[in-house]
Amino acid sequence: MNRMTETSREYAEALFLLTKESGMEQQALKDLRFVEELFKANPDYQLLLVSPAIPMSERSQALENALSGAILDPVLCFLRLFCEKGHISELSSCIEIFNDLCEESQKTTTAYVTSVVPLTDEEQGILKAKLEAMSGHRVRLDCTLDPSILGGVVVNMDGNVLDGSLRRRLTEMKEVMER
Repeated sequence: MNRMTETSREYAEALFLLTKESGMEQQALKDLRFVEELFKANPDYQLLLVSPAIPMSERSQALENALSGAILDPVLCFLRLFCEKGHISELSSCIEIFNDLCEESQKTTTAYVTSVVPLTDEEQGILKAKLEAMSGHRVRLDCTLDPSILGGVVVNMDGNVLDGSLRRRLTEMKEVMER
């Protein structure tokens, strides 16, 4: 594990433990995602927070002014500390680790589903039920579209890939025919 990931994990775990104690971890995750979107929409803001030309006290005050009252106090304190320690550029990595900790604590996992056409609500329900039965966890579907799979569905969950795509089936048929 590289040093940045290690640092992100340490901070994410500390914030998770703090917010879990009071049952605020899901709200903290929403707040972190809100801040992440804010930074994506305003990239100059994150540059301001890492600029050595601006005194740290002014950078901390900028965070306070922008986010006080909009997010949980523990999340704001976490962001100030993260900024003061020079790690704000690792925020996205930290948020993903925090998300994983939330999912793990709820026995929830995310299944990344790729299909050619959008799955109907009924199809998503059936797929979700099958994946929950397989994994023994609650499953959240994250669906994307990719026409290159030609048909069927590819599911990536907990490091396992279930490839039911037409592209894979055609590749297997080709291999059998070439033997």
